[in-house]
Amino acid sequence: MLDDYAFVISAFIDLYQATFDEQWLNKAELLTDYTINHFFDANSGMFYYTHNEQSNLISRKMEISDNVIPASNSEMAKNLLFLGNYLCNEDYIDKSRQMVVNVQGEIYKTPHFYSNWGIVESYFIHPPYEVTILGNDHEKIRKEMDAHYLPQVLFMGGKEEGNLELLQNKLVEWQTTIYVCQDKMCKLPVTEVAKALKQLNSN
Repeated sequence: MLDDYAFVISAFIDLYQATFDEQWLNKAELLTDYTINHFFDANSGMFYYTHNEQSNLISRKMEISDNVIPASNSEMAKNLLFLGNYLCNEDYIDKSRQMVVNVQGEIYKTPHFYSNWGIVESYFIHPPYEVTILGNDHEKIRKEMDAHYLPQVLFMGGKEEGNLELLQNKLVEWQTTIYVCQDKMCKLPVTEVAKALKQLNSN
């Protein structure tokens, strides 16, 4: 079912942020493409709850409104937005944006049933920061930043630049560098967590 895929993809994205191991983003991308191929409805711009090979169903439903657990569609909208940012995949971002537009009226009318949707919309209103941590001490700096509540941040980095486009040409030899960026526009690189936090709080 769609929620099985949506929450595993979300977990893989979180694992990347915790470890900076790109295998988790690769797995998330593979599962996302699978859900698009087998669950996505191009006419509505939303995802069906069931797989397209389950042809014995009378009708295919869509899980839209959030409850105690977020709806599978709202979680997929968030996944598409986050992965779109990490992978510079505009198609993912466009799909996520259209999903939010589809339910925008409901977000305002009954926000308690569309809370996860509201979170996704907030990322379009105020794009997430892309915080890159590159160098030998990336784990230490990442843990220091974990002590702060930073819901609007997508973390990335590692000891080396890796394969992500957003990491290219940012490694500085013999030091661990922090870049605070937004919409791929970066502020001056810093080496101290306090200075990175100040940049995050400057807007």
